[in-house]
Amino acid sequence: MKNSLKIALLATILCVYSACGDSNKAEKAATVISVPTNLDTIPSVLKLQLNDVLNCYYDMKNALILDDGTTANAKASELLMKLDKVDKLQLNKIQTDFYVPLVTIIKDNASVVASTTTLKMQRERLNALSENLFAVAKAFKVNSEPSYQQFCPMANEGKGAFWISKDKAVQNPYYGKEMLRCGKVTETLN
Repeated sequence: MKNSLKIALLATILCVYSACGDSNKAEKAATVISVPTNLDTIPSVLKLQLNDVLNCYYDMKNALILDDGTTANAKASELLMKLDKVDKLQLNKIQTDFYVPLVTIIKDNASVVASTTTLKMQRERLNALSENLFAVAKAFKVNSEPSYQQFCPMANEGKGAFWISKDKAVQNPYYGKEMLRCGKVTETLN
């Protein structure tokens, strides 16, 4: 009986370890958000506003790492307030056409995180929020310090999911303390 338990435990550990190292899942799971190359630069005040949104995102994501649904809820509300302060009128037509659909998705998902303290529901919305915010940060070069897109192949019911971090070291918001180091960096914005 003890040997069977040890074998089952070892098999589970190997399965988790191999899933976290699956480099092909990142390509399979990625929602390709095409970032136009002709967006030109945006005004510096707009960059600052969007960088504030990114910093609120980091705080929300860090709360999920700590399994703290209450703080994630509050930080998502703050993120929504910061998004409402972004002066979209300073964007040209091409920039607006790119930005508005992404921000709609970001707001929809942040609204769910802000409406609950249930970690499972909050984490279910993190991937879409993260992918779209990363596309905005990448397109408009709003990050004032390096940002890292990170990926966990086990999240999202095994389909994989992304998040953004200002730290290169992986800390998984989808599993928190349960599997803190599961994941890898897939892209860096400088």
